[in-house]
Amino acid sequence: MLLKKIILNNIRSYVQQEITFQEGMSLLSGDIGSGKSTILLAVDFALFGIRNPDLPGSSLLRNGTRQGSVELHVIIDNNYTIVKRVLKRSASVTQDYGSVSVNGTTKELTATEIRQKVLNLLNYPQEFLTKSKSLIYKYTVYTPQEEMKAILLGENEQRLDILRKIFGIDRYKCIKENSRIIVSRLREKRREFLGFISDIHEKKAENDRYISSLNQLKNELGSLLLSFKAAKKKLEDVKKKDEAVISKKEKFQKIKNEITMADKTIADKNWQLEKISGEITAMGNEISEEPAEMLFDEKSIHNKKTEMDVLEQEIITNNDAISRLKTKEEFSNKLIDEIARLNECPTCRQIVSQEHKNNICSHENSFIQNIMPQLNEAIKKNKELYHNLDICKTDMERLHKEKREAEVARLRIRMLAEKKERKERLLVNKSELEAGIEKLILLKSEKASELGLLKDIEAEYKAVRADLEAAMEEERRAEIKKISAERDIEGIKNNIARLEAEIQNKEKIRKELESLDR
Repeated sequence: MLLKKIILNNIRSYVQQEITFQEGMSLLSGDIGSGKSTILLAVDFALFGIRNPDLPGSSLLRNGTRQGSVELHVIIDNNYTIVKRVLKRSASVTQDYGSVSVNGTTKELTATEIRQKVLNLLNYPQEFLTKSKSLIYKYTVYTPQEEMKAILLGENEQRLDILRKIFGIDRYKCIKENSRIIVSRLREKRREFLGFISDIHEKKAENDRYISSLNQLKNELGSLLLSFKAAKKKLEDVKKKDEAVISKKEKFQKIKNEITMADKTIADKNWQLEKISGEITAMGNEISEEPAEMLFDEKSIHNKKTEMDVLEQEIITNNDAISRLKTKEEFSNKLIDEIARLNECPTCRQIVSQEHKNNICSHENSFIQNIMPQLNEAIKKNKELYHNLDICKTDMERLHKEKREAEVARLRIRMLAEKKERKERLLVNKSELEAGIEKLILLKSEKASELGLLKDIEAEYKAVRADLEAAMEEERRAEIKKISAERDIEGIKNNIARLEAEIQNKEKIRKELESLDR
């Protein structure tokens, strides 16, 4: 890597500065605090970025500024490369996006991506791509003054390790140490392999024994399969006989049920027939009494009601006339009484003479005498009206009674007609029941004949059931023997497969051991 120039913007004591490096060696000289270390730190920052606590951003960015940058121009493997990193201040000083340009091709990258790009360009070991501390730069490019003591004054082994890392020769020490470890492990593995294959001949002999047992069991299984098939065939034949006997038994039971049901139906129909016969006999006596029809004129009640309404209205009118006449009589009598006690006029305060009082009383008595015949006539008429009204009420009660009797007579006639219809239906039902009973008796006789043909079915069913149980037991024992043989064969096959896998693995290990011995 050849430094060409560096451009500093707000980096420590530099506000804006471009420094060009000449070909050959360059010497940085100046007083303390003049900015010599700043240039070296800026090169460190441009290549590897900020690192806490060795190179924090706050130690690079100029105080009082919000942003700064370093742009480093170098030649790496004849490629003109420009690395630019940017610092920004917020709550703390952090790195912002930067860029890497190679022969004019520029890519904007993050801080981590720039570091990886630089390490790749410098062809540094891959293991340093993820390390936060750039020891390579410190000991190959720039070593801080105080840290030089670690090399000059350190222990021999420590200084040797540092120099190995600097010149990239520490890997030879690792190779030597790793070789010793590998040889030790190979020897241990060889002993392990020897122990693992020591019983390979016993495993092969055991496998041969299993194969011999397997062949013998296969021959036995063949005869067991024949016995099982024969037992199964016998069981199927017995099952067919059993199904036929079950069918007959079900038919036998069905016929018995039908006979039982016929008996119950016959008994039920006889009971219904007896009930219907009794009801028909009872109806015969009721129907013989034919009731006479009674006629009734509905208008008679209406006419009588109209007559009563007229009488009630006349009574109301006559009562009003009587009330008016009595009121007039009472008024005249009251006036006569008041005049008789009167001495002076209440209006003009003059003395009322006896003659004047006599004239008034005479006039009122004359008026009373005139209305009395009218009052007596009205009272007499009122009695006649009430008498006539009582007669009408009696007639109305009689008419209502006649109406109820006529309705009862019509109801009895209608009920009698319904009873006649019911009797006809009962007679039809009786005929149907008698025919049904005869039909059921005939059916019962036929079923009894069929039942006689199946009388030995119970003994036959028990015999077939015994044969079925014996055949099932024989088939079960044959199946158990077959399954047991199959399981033994399967177990031997698994053992053979396991042994063959072990033998194959041991053969493989034996070949590896031969290659190790070579």
